Amino acid sequence: MSSEIETVDFDYVRKLVRDASGVALDDAKRYLVESRLGPIMRSHELPSLGHLVRQLRRRPREPLVTEVIEAMLTGETAFFRDVHPFDTLRDQILPELLREPRMRPLHIWCAASSWGQEPYTIAMILAEHFPRLLAGQVRVVATDLSGKALDRSKEGLYSAMEVSRGLPQKLQDKYFRPKDGRFQVVDKLRDMIDFRPLNLLTDPPPMGVMDIVLIRNVLVYFDGPSRERILRKISTMMANGGYLILGSSEAGVADPNLEQVRFGRTLCYRRRFAFNGL
Repeated sequence: MSSEIETVDFDYVRKLVRDASGVALDDAKRYLVESRLGPIMRSHELPSLGHLVRQLRRRPREPLVTEVIEAMLTGETAFFRDVHPFDTLRDQILPELLREPRMRPLHIWCAASSWGQEPYTIAMILAEHFPRLLAGQVRVVATDLSGKALDRSKEGLYSAMEVSRGLPQKLQDKYFRPKDGRFQVVDKLRDMIDFRPLNLLTDPPPMGVMDIVLIRNVLVYFDGPSRERILRKISTMMANGGYLILGSSEAGVADPNLEQVRFGRTLCYRRRFAFNGL
């Protein structure tokens, strides 16, 4: 495929993705179009992005459209990505939230969960360090717009390279089993997570009250107004004292109901105790 992407073709893909998800691809994201749509073009024997766009224009409701959107939205991820947010969950946030007896299960939401490494990382932390929560005392929901990503996440099958990225050998041995040349997450962890489709802009949050929300490395793809709308929606659904964790490179949160809290390298946002009952 040519390294030069015609502006009209890039603009078509950009509008297609934005209309479906709200994600805004600026001009600096042209490389993503080339890298992520290349495999689709090869599988459909299309020699250029222009040929792909012509196919999309002719048949706007065919599966090819979904294939393109999902390829553009599925991001890079890894187990224990960036490490320190998960150290903070284990050492600071979870002990704080569990210090007092709870009247309901702990609710954790992983938004834009991609291939599932983040929710499975959280499940491993819970199983290793908070085993008393496993008997109906915690609910982990992972959401993504991509049905393909969700299907793969539910299956929990990863290549040797994916499993080795960021995952200590001890946890590999304990929570993965070889299967068909890959490694599958054990049922104990898979049963802990409820994977659901969700559009961050148009769909309501997946649970009534949320104690921990991780929405990492995805808001950077939305424009400012969309980002604010998503964060405002999340803020209204968070429990008093609940925590929001963004990606390390993402902009701050300007919401009066959320206060910044720093644990070492991890910057979080805690829901202020503004009212009772949650």
